[in-house]
Amino acid sequence: MPEVATELVDILPTDEVQVGGNEIDHFKDARKSVLRARKRMTRAMLEIVNATEKLRLNTGLDLKQAQIWLIEDCGLSKADARTVQLYPDRLRKDEEVIKGGRVAPETIRALVATSDDVRADAVKRISKGEVMSPYKVQAIRRAQLAVATPDSHDWHNESQLFLRKKANEQGARLLSDVRNAARAVLDERAASALRHAGVETMDQSEFDHVYVETPEYQRDVETLVSLVCVLREKFDFLFPGPHPTRTEALTITIDNPYAAWIANTHHDLHDLMSRCRPRSIEGEALLRQLAGLKPRPETSTNSEPVAEPAAAIVTPDLPNRLRLRPVKSLKSIELCAGAGGEAIGLSAAGFRPSILVDNDMHAALTLKANRADWTVRRKRLDDPAVMGEISELRDRVDLVAGGVPCQPFSTGGKSQGADDQRNQFPQAIEIVKVVRPKAFYFENVEGLLDSKHTPHVLDIISRLQEQGYNVGTYVLDAADWGVAQRRRRMIIYGLSSDLGVKELTVPMASHDLRTDFRNSVADILFPYWPKSGTRHKARFHVDDQRKYDDWVETWFSKHGNKIAPTVTGVNPNKAVVGRWEAVGIDYSRLLPEPVKPGELPSNGLAPVTIPLLMRLQGFPTGWQLSPKASLLVQRRLVANAFPPVLARIVGQQLHGVISGEQIDLTAAALAPINLEALKPAVRKGFNRTRYPDDPRHEAAFQIRYQMEAETVPDHLFEYGD
Repeated sequence: MPEVATELVDILPTDEVQVGGNEIDHFKDARKSVLRARKRMTRAMLEIVNATEKLRLNTGLDLKQAQIWLIEDCGLSKADARTVQLYPDRLRKDEEVIKGGRVAPETIRALVATSDDVRADAVKRISKGEVMSPYKVQAIRRAQLAVATPDSHDWHNESQLFLRKKANEQGARLLSDVRNAARAVLDERAASALRHAGVETMDQSEFDHVYVETPEYQRDVETLVSLVCVLREKFDFLFPGPHPTRTEALTITIDNPYAAWIANTHHDLHDLMSRCRPRSIEGEALLRQLAGLKPRPETSTNSEPVAEPAAAIVTPDLPNRLRLRPVKSLKSIELCAGAGGEAIGLSAAGFRPSILVDNDMHAALTLKANRADWTVRRKRLDDPAVMGEISELRDRVDLVAGGVPCQPFSTGGKSQGADDQRNQFPQAIEIVKVVRPKAFYFENVEGLLDSKHTPHVLDIISRLQEQGYNVGTYVLDAADWGVAQRRRRMIIYGLSSDLGVKELTVPMASHDLRTDFRNSVADILFPYWPKSGTRHKARFHVDDQRKYDDWVETWFSKHGNKIAPTVTGVNPNKAVVGRWEAVGIDYSRLLPEPVKPGELPSNGLAPVTIPLLMRLQGFPTGWQLSPKASLLVQRRLVANAFPPVLARIVGQQLHGVISGEQIDLTAAALAPINLEALKPAVRKGFNRTRYPDDPRHEAAFQIRYQMEAETVPDHLFEYGD
């Protein structure tokens, strides 16, 4: 027990473990500590203001760029950054009062944001010793507004508030009426089923179930029909028509699942009026859905299953039913497309490129070799022909994306930044201005966050914000998303103000997806190792094979749990070569194929091959590089690519903001990208594009095709080539 008491003394606050003592002294000491802390908080806020003013004076930053710097580089919230920005003009003259009153940062924020008259009144109160809070600032504002506002304005605001309140109450009543009516049907059917449990007979020769229709049974049927009729009236009052037909509802399921659900429910309730019986389970799922009850767990039964109404199948809860990719296809423009890593990821995320632009010949050849259906332009972004073609897509594109050349900001190059001729951010910003997409993002090296590039980053973000976008940044590491490579990329994103989303959170996997060499590249590095699982026809001398196997086993024992450093395309310097040697790979030795038994390297390091680099970058199997490119050019193409898995993650996050379809990013990252599944195929009779890996999209097309085939003559279909 003495040991326990000692531990409690160490853990609990001093005031709690002291026995006796002067309670008043404790309060005095605590008050002094709190007041000192408040003074430090006020002083810290003013230090931030002074540091920002000094930076602006020394660097020439304008107010907007300073605000961006505070948010992106210093981690301040937008509200605090705005406070720092406005403080010199609005509160500097009252700084002594602010210091003397130990005004808290949140109160300073409220004072800066309010009007001059309210601020003057609040400062006067602080000077007289009143402790000011944001709530008191609001109270002063309301009091002044009440004096200055005419009665007609108050009546207008009150009437609007009253209307909104009554509309919400009316909507809640209508929804409650529908739920109560649905529960009444369920309760009555359950009660009538018990009353008629003994009147059922079976005749297997003709029918599955035959009911003896006694007068009591008929009365219960009429009661159920009347209750279903009431339910339908309540539902139609909540969702007035006209409603689409069943065929029309099936055809709009893809684009507007909620409208399809309402229409199907309307028709199902009409059909249920003629089929609702005491011992029937017809429409059970629909009734429970309308009653606000959870679906009944599936149980085994001897009776034949009853088909559920369409409304119970096509529910508006679609996002949870497809976890890997969205249903709706959005349009995109890709700038500086490179070898196609970003295009692959965005295609898997539900985007169809309207045009891809890259000035590199081998990059353009790579894109066309893999996807002849893509519109690829081998031009610079500032080429008049490209700008003319892109300008025709104004307000018709959902996303502009691109890997704007990173060499100006890369730590692996000369890092000349904005002065580098390869810097194409100005052209990318101009394209955003011309096209007006719903969202955009540009990926670049983490080196862009280096302090020496801060003025350029602030200029980029400021110019993008001027176009009416909410702009933010975050950093992603490919290693966190199942790629055996440390590759941190900076994402600059923008969201149109029309989307109603001001900021994105950094995508994070729900569980650990990290991998290593042993689990990701064994078949590429050592295809002749029996445990790699690679099939080959080559045969080697027994001694050579044994030495090869021993070398591979030794290599994996040392490096199997490691991952690669960042893949680079420039000629490797000593530092780069050293980082790769530390993980068992000779980055200075680029070979067309892996070493074979009998060709073991003297240094024990595995050489680099293009397939290895493509695997480390996350390119899916089957993606081909330009056939005319040399090994060095191919390495550059692969190294400069944006890993498809990262493009997919960013693309699906932005797709969710634009379309409202939320995707499980972790499940999507775990699912391999199927290149064949991404290729569009035009279905007979529909001038639409489908994706074979999309079960809901495919199911909707099948239903639509069957329904229209039953109602439309074959000669009216438009057949493709």
